[in-house]
This record gives sequence, C-alpha cells and structure tokens, in this order.
Amino acid sequence: MVISLDGAWQLGAVAQQPLCFCGDDRRTVAEWLPAQVPGNVHADLMRAGRLPDLYQGENVKSAGWVDDLDWWLDREVEVALQPGERAFLHFDGIDYLSTIWLDDRCLAHHEGAFSRLSVEITEYLPADGILRGYRIAVRLWGAAVWPRPAWHWWERLLIPPTRWLLPGKESLRPYHPRLRLLRPSMQAGWDFAPALPAIGLWEGARVELIGPVTIQEVDIGPWVVGAIARAPLHLWLDARREHSTIKGRVVWSPHTFEGSDGALSWEGSLTAGQNEVVFSLEIPSPMLWQPWEWGQPHLYSLIVTVETDEGLLTSFSLRFGIRTVAVDRMRLTINGSPFFARGVNWVPADILPGTVPPERYEQLLQMACERGVNFIRVWGGGGRERREFYELCDRLGILLWQEFPFACAFLDHYPRDRDFLDVAYQESVSMVRRLRHHPSLILWGAGNEYSYRRNRHLVEMLAQVVQHDDNRPFLPPSPGPDDRHNWHIWHGGAPLHELAEETTPFLSEFGLQALPGRRSLSEFLSEDSLWPPGDQWISRYANLDKLRCYLPAAAQHNLYQFIAASQEAQAAAVQIAVERLRRRKAESAGGVAIWQWNEPWPAISWALVDYFGRPKLAAERLRMWYSPLLLSLDFDRRDWQAGQPLRASLWAINDLTIAFAGCEARICQGEQCLWATPLALPAHSALRVADLALTAVEPAPLRLELWQNERCLAYNQYSLIVPGPVRGSLAGKLYRTLAEWVMRYL
Repeated sequence: MVISLDGAWQLGAVAQQPLCFCGDDRRTVAEWLPAQVPGNVHADLMRAGRLPDLYQGENVKSAGWVDDLDWWLDREVEVALQPGERAFLHFDGIDYLSTIWLDDRCLAHHEGAFSRLSVEITEYLPADGILRGYRIAVRLWGAAVWPRPAWHWWERLLIPPTRWLLPGKESLRPYHPRLRLLRPSMQAGWDFAPALPAIGLWEGARVELIGPVTIQEVDIGPWVVGAIARAPLHLWLDARREHSTIKGRVVWSPHTFEGSDGALSWEGSLTAGQNEVVFSLEIPSPMLWQPWEWGQPHLYSLIVTVETDEGLLTSFSLRFGIRTVAVDRMRLTINGSPFFARGVNWVPADILPGTVPPERYEQLLQMACERGVNFIRVWGGGGRERREFYELCDRLGILLWQEFPFACAFLDHYPRDRDFLDVAYQESVSMVRRLRHHPSLILWGAGNEYSYRRNRHLVEMLAQVVQHDDNRPFLPPSPGPDDRHNWHIWHGGAPLHELAEETTPFLSEFGLQALPGRRSLSEFLSEDSLWPPGDQWISRYANLDKLRCYLPAAAQHNLYQFIAASQEAQAAAVQIAVERLRRRKAESAGGVAIWQWNEPWPAISWALVDYFGRPKLAAERLRMWYSPLLLSLDFDRRDWQAGQPLRASLWAINDLTIAFAGCEARICQGEQCLWATPLALPAHSALRVADLALTAVEPAPLRLELWQNERCLAYNQYSLIVPGPVRGSLAGKLYRTLAEWVMRYL
C-alpha cells in the first residue's frame, strides 16, 4: 500500500543554524505558510506573496534573504500498520541539506539533490491496525551555510591569477564554491539563468506499507537480440526474516502494442536481510524499441511477484524496451544499424525544478519530435530530470545522452576529499539505478566542460558507478576526444562559414543567441525597456556586442528588425553546422547537438524554444534540416554576387532504414526550376549527387525539393546572403582556442 505525500504541506522559516545542528526548532516558526510538494520553497513564497514574481523584470535580485534562513516543511499523514507489515518513508528528490523527522524523532540526515532517500519507520508505528496521525517534517538548510570546498594553500594562491585569466560570470570562474555541491550547477548563476538555489522537495514523497519481504530493485540487460531476445534479470530483495520456501513469478506483456504475453516461475529461499536473484529472461519474436523514425518504440510491461503458501509477499512492476547500443568514436549503432544523431542540448525546464508540470515536458519533447529531433543531450550543468521526462522519451522514441551533474570546472578541479566523493558516489549511483531501465537512455556522460587530467579522481569514480549498468556506454567529459564544442562562433566572433569547415565526429555544442518574439519579451521586460537595448536586456543575458556582431547594421534600428535579424542569424548558424555534419555522415560524423533547445527562465539566450514554449525561427526551420531525408547544397557563402555562377555540390542524405528509388531532386528559385536529376537514396546514406554551377539571378532563396511519384519527400531552402562578420578577430580566435585547449588538456 502506498500513501502519497504529494500535495499540501506547510512551510515555516527559522533562524539559520550550523550544519551540525540536529534539534527541532519548529516551535520558533512565527508563521506557517501553505506549500506544495513536489515544489520549491521559492515557489511557495511567491504563491504566499512573500516574494514577487521572480520571472519578471529584475525581481530575482530580491530573493537573497531566502538563503539566509532555514526552512521547515511539515504535514500530517494517517497510517494504520497491520501486524507483520513494514513501513517506509520515501523521498524521490530533496534539495539540498536536510534532516527528516517523524513527530519529534530525527530519522535521517541527507545531502544531495538527485538521490532517493528511503527510511524505515516500522519501529515507530504500533502494528495494531489502528489508524493514527503522524507528523512528517523535513528541515532544510538555507544556501548560505552549504559546504564549501577546502582548497589547499597553494590552490588559494592560484585563485587571483586564474580568475584574471577567466573573467565573466562569477559562478563560471575558477574555484567557485558550487564545485562542492551535488546539485544543479546552473542554479549558482549561469550565462542564461540567475543565481537561485532552489531548495525543497522537488519530486514526490510517500509512505509505503509492505509485507515482510520487499523487492528493492529490478534490472534487465544487456540484451542479446535474435529470434529470441535474451537478457539477465536481476532482483534485489530485502527480507525481515528467513523464508525457507518462496515462489516467484515474472510476467511480461506488450505495453504499447498488441502481442503475446510470457511468464517464467522460480522457487527458492530467502535469508534475513539482502538477497539477490539472477536468471535469464527470454522473449521469443521480440518487438524492438526503436528510434521514432525507424518504427515504433515498443515497450513491454514486467510484473514480478513473490509469494509463499500463505499468500503474496511482494510485487514489483516496471516498463522496459528491448534494444542494443554501441558507440565507436561517437558513431552510434542502435539495434545493429548505424544511427545519426540529429540532436539538441536540454537544460532544466525551469529554474525551480519542482514546479515543472508533466505537460511542459510533453510540449517541449513533442515539439522536438515534430521538428525531426531524435537525440537529446541532457546537459551536466542541470542533472537528472523528473521521472515523467524519461517516460516520455521512452514513449516518443527519443534517444538520450545523460550526463552526470558536473559542469564547467575551468583551470581548477572538483574536490578530492572523501566527504565530497562519498556524496558524489551516492548521487551518481542513485541516478544510474533509477534510470537504467529506460530504453531511451543510451549513453552516460561524465559531465560538461572539465578537464579529465585535473579530475581523474572524479571520472574514474564515475566509471566505477556505471558498472551498475552494463547496458550502455560511458563517455568522458564533453568535449572529449571525439566531440567538440565550437564556440569560435559567438564567443570568439568567428564568421558563420567556419561552421562549414567542421571536422569533428560529433559537434555537441554550438549556437547563437537570438531574441524571442515581442510577445514573449513583453512578458518579462517592462514596456519602456523593450527598446532600445539596455540594462534589462543585459540582466536577461543578452550579449549586445556579440549580437550586433552577427546582425547587419541595417537591421538594428527598431525592435522588430532586431528580433527578426537575430533569429535569422541563429537559424543560419544552425543550418550551416547541421548540414555540414550530415554531409559528413558518409565519412566519420556521428551526429550534432544544437545548443540549446529550451531555457529555464525567460531570457535572451541560445534557446531555440523560449521559456513560454514559443519556437524561434531556427526551431521552425529545423523541420527541413532535421528531416530524416535531406537535400543539402554545399557552397561558399562568402563570394556570391548577383548574376554570377553559384558553384555548389548537391548532397542527398537518408537517415532511414529503407531505401528510396525513383526519386527526383530539383533546385528552384521562385517559379523557375534551375536544375533537376533522377535520384535513388540507399538506406543510411549520404551521397554527393552532383557538382553544379547554377546561375541565381537574384538573392531570393534557393529551394531544393525531393520528389517521388508526385509526392514531396523533403524540401530545403537557402538564403544566398549570410549574416555576420566575414572574418573573425585574431584575439577572439586565440582566446577560444586557448579555452578549448585548457578544457581538453590541462
């Protein structure tokens, strides 16, 4: 039996105490306010009118006092414990430092943001079947007293010079205190989000009543797939006493499709305490979980029951998919077939993660699918998302690269002391165990933008952690040996055509800032600050110098021009990079991931979809560039003049598992067809179809069309005028090259 603790709680503030404090100071709460779980303290304070809307204007600057207090979350629950039953209290996500209380008893101390905390409370509940009320409470420490790294004396001497070398956002500079914390780094303040340490119960909580035996975990895989799919099935059981004879049954059945059920039975015994049972799961004629463009992401249901002659002891259920994955220099193979990743980078959907409704996940992920996205990198500066995110990716057939929550340690390193590594191990193991049954998750990543050499202790620990999951590969920190973050464009001021020279196997970050539409801007900026650009733009992370660098001067005279030009420049960068990587699929390229898909706070950022769920121009045009079938024109965008021949190479790309014969490729401008040729596209191919010299009579867009039997299979278009600088500054290029070298080698 499960008793949900989601819903209404009460929130109270108390004076901040040192971390060693273990007392109950609820009596000092001056006023209890209504609260919601899942949720965050800041969201509760906004609802109660104690904080202004933190998403408006510069209101976020008024929230600092929240960090200087400690907080209680408290509620009553009624429980009737039957003889022989056990009771557990589960918290799926507590952020960050806390103690857990039942009535006036302190049950546990917790540090972390991503691990599940489970506490047995059986001994505190009378097992007489009488319904009684109990108070469940969580004491949360404010961010002002959270642990800080203990740097060596010689490292403290390095802080001034390294910070001089890396100016800019405080939280991104070397030796920042956030490196000691196992929580979303982004909440320390980033270049697209404010500093807002969001404490609270950001995932669900519940009381669970069970019998004398419980199934703690189930793990399936790795799969060996043929006419029969085979995988080891691991069960971890906890028994309060010895059971000499038990009977187990495993039943699987199709969850998202029609098909046959299957079952297997087993008998054995259990000792008191922890028990592990392993046997082989065999499913004949398996229906594979596949990326959405290849077919259906088939899901199965699994139910495990354990009983004795006296009746049912425990049961456990989950959903799983049958698929295989391999990676070689960032070239992916899914179910034995090559897979090209048409990806985006995902950041947390909200700066207050406990407030994200499932509908927002569904909106963002469905929009991605509709625009051809088949792969998402879950960025390490955020961390783990809520359960609904992964379930939706399973159902939609989107593949995930999940990074551990470590990001951006420049010219420094993560702590090496045992306290930090113990918490890092706890949080990372919990992520693996909670997510490993999701077929959408195909890669573990060590994190984002930190040196392997200076953080060998952390990467090697994570490599041990992922041994709890032998069903997917583990990647070093990104960028690694076979992927690249190209910030010569934007941060280095390099021209967009440099993206057409990329040689990396996997381009895992690149992009340009672009303004959202006027409607979105007016929802977080005051009317008088919309134009001209000023302090409120800058407070929302607009880098005006870099924006202007990539915008034509003639398009900077009013707000509507500026919005349109910034979105055109962002779209041009996306098109050039995406098509370059997709053309190189035939050589060594394995994929591309645009920075970034979404944003956690209304901002002027790199996001293709703004905080309010409204797509920018690049997101709309992504339907062309991320279509599984693509016609691509490779040409030098710097030299074309009206009336001159346009020298280009035409490419045809097919990411599907099926071939297309009897096609025709056309190049048009306006109503005129400039060139056409018959074409056949093999499966999993990137073909150089022809080298051309076209005469484009005007700067109107060129349109490419792929037809088969009077049906247009794909289309694309090109502007012959590309925004931005013709050449980058030497200083900018040197700076970004140095930064990339530091991340990889120092």
